[in-house]
Amino acid sequence: MVRRLVHCDLATGARRYSEPFAYPADRLASTDWAYCETVHSSQGRTVAISTALVTGGETRQWLNTAMTRGVRDNRAIVATEPPRVANARPGTRPAPELHRAAQLEQERAGLPPLPPQAPEVKDTLRREAVAVLADVLAHEEADTAATEVLRRNLSSADHMALLHAQWEGETRPLTIARYERLVRVALGPQHADTKLSHKAIWLWRTLRAAETSGRDAGQLLRQAVAEWPLEDAEDIAAVLDHRIRARTAGQVPQPPDSWSQCVPETADPEHQRYLNELAAAMDERTERIGEHLAARPPAWAILAFGLVPSDPLGRLEWERRAGRAGAYRELYGYEHPSDPIGPEPSAATPEKRALWHAAFRQLAPAEGVDLRAKDDGTLLHIRDTYATITAYAPRYVARQLREARLGVREQSEIASRAKAEAWMAGIRGDTERQARQEEIAAQAYRKAGWFRDRENEYAVADGVHREYMGKTATERRLAVRADAEYRNRHPEEKLEPLHSAEPEAVTDDEREAFWPSHIAAAKDGASHENAGREEPAEPHWAAGLAEQLAARQAAKEAESRGSPSQSKAKNRTAGQQQTATQEAEPPWVCPVTLDEDVGVIDGEDVAAEEGPAGGCRAGPLCACWRGDGQSDVTSVMAIRVLAWSTMALRSA
Repeated sequence: MVRRLVHCDLATGARRYSEPFAYPADRLASTDWAYCETVHSSQGRTVAISTALVTGGETRQWLNTAMTRGVRDNRAIVATEPPRVANARPGTRPAPELHRAAQLEQERAGLPPLPPQAPEVKDTLRREAVAVLADVLAHEEADTAATEVLRRNLSSADHMALLHAQWEGETRPLTIARYERLVRVALGPQHADTKLSHKAIWLWRTLRAAETSGRDAGQLLRQAVAEWPLEDAEDIAAVLDHRIRARTAGQVPQPPDSWSQCVPETADPEHQRYLNELAAAMDERTERIGEHLAARPPAWAILAFGLVPSDPLGRLEWERRAGRAGAYRELYGYEHPSDPIGPEPSAATPEKRALWHAAFRQLAPAEGVDLRAKDDGTLLHIRDTYATITAYAPRYVARQLREARLGVREQSEIASRAKAEAWMAGIRGDTERQARQEEIAAQAYRKAGWFRDRENEYAVADGVHREYMGKTATERRLAVRADAEYRNRHPEEKLEPLHSAEPEAVTDDEREAFWPSHIAAAKDGASHENAGREEPAEPHWAAGLAEQLAARQAAKEAESRGSPSQSKAKNRTAGQQQTATQEAEPPWVCPVTLDEDVGVIDGEDVAAEEGPAGGCRAGPLCACWRGDGQSDVTSVMAIRVLAWSTMALRSA
């Protein structure tokens, strides 16, 4: 074995090698050959030819080192497309394998070849190598000056995350010791020798969450111990945690207004003084954050609190409110540009959840309704509207829509395979096998059509459900907020949780109607091939859904025909309100006529085959013309569902 020397021959320019030497064979498996290396490891070395791999994210200093290692030549392999680009374009794209299979089928059948498939247009265009290298040269990697590092360190000396870490390190042992004393007092002398397991950490977390909600930890422990004897308990800490969580579930934290109000008591005067100073530093940091936000208000602060008032008192109040939200963002590193504090944390982090609610109380009332000023009776009334609103919810059929789409996909695959097998059998002259496969393909196509009809119907029903959820979101959130506000005022009062009155989702037994053949085969032990030939049946709950939506439409029509004077007044008011938006918002769906077999656009002559309704025929399918110029072919059940939500129908 020889070693290549670094420098070439000065006279001839040829590479130089060392004298042959022996290398242990047992070390070959653990040896890394230096054919490639990083630029940082190649600094100070010189080679004959250097080749650098440039991806576009490097810096000018890196490129300078990489392109100056070679004596005779320096090359660069430049990636002209960004690496790891995710193609998130919606919709489907033709698969090249399908086009190739179709071409082969055309050739085997003796038909003319298909036109070539258009190449896929990529979202990211390929760049020139020179442009990528120019971007690398423009990317500067300047070292931070020592004075700048010192300035950053001094500005972060009282960062909320740093102060809070010190606070947790000093107060958590005191809090846990206090909880242990309360547990021993509540258990009494009969459990004096009982050792708490490692699950006590969850008990401390539950007690901490209860204290942030205004509950007394000692009282909760005494109530949990007196609820049932603990002699047979395998883990006392887990049992107490379960009982306390059952009593405090759903309570909203009531955090104090400052950190100085949360300082625990300790017997050491020096330690007590340090805790007081640490809490004061966190309060001062919160105030400075508010002042900084008022001087340069970001977008999230303006959206949450409005513009900074010009009067001094209003400015101080704005700084106080924004300081609490800004302190929460700095403490937990939340950097969303428009959302002030993000979603509510889970109950697994009681301290974070309490600080989130402290910041949330400073925000402006959502949706223009301030429930904090409402009396208890109004809160209970708003809370009770939740059941009324959800009672009008359509049935949730998203899972059934998924099952229908899976059915279309599966039956289409079965039909494609059977068609291919029949074709091959015909080539081989096996007419019996060809007939069997053609029958299987025909049945699979019929099943796929049946599932496709169900897909159209449930897609419309799912759209109705989404429309309902969007239009009632404000009222449902208001009821939930009223429930939370009332529980926050009266933590001791036991209220039943909010229950939705919407129809129950389709059960698993009802969903089996989509796969009758497969389930029967699994239960009876029949073969999958024989079971696949059974015809699907209309689920009884699907017919019930159509009847329910049709009944609601009939109720709406009966209500509209109640009083002529009221109808005229309603039409006059509605006409005035729609005058301003009629030109800006085109009609979504044209009025149609509802019949047993067909839905026809109002005012069009079907027999004459004129207008957008031309071509509609009686039978299980009908054409529904939308206002944007698209014609959707759907079933009668889908027309009935559409009639309830967005389409104006009249009896034929």
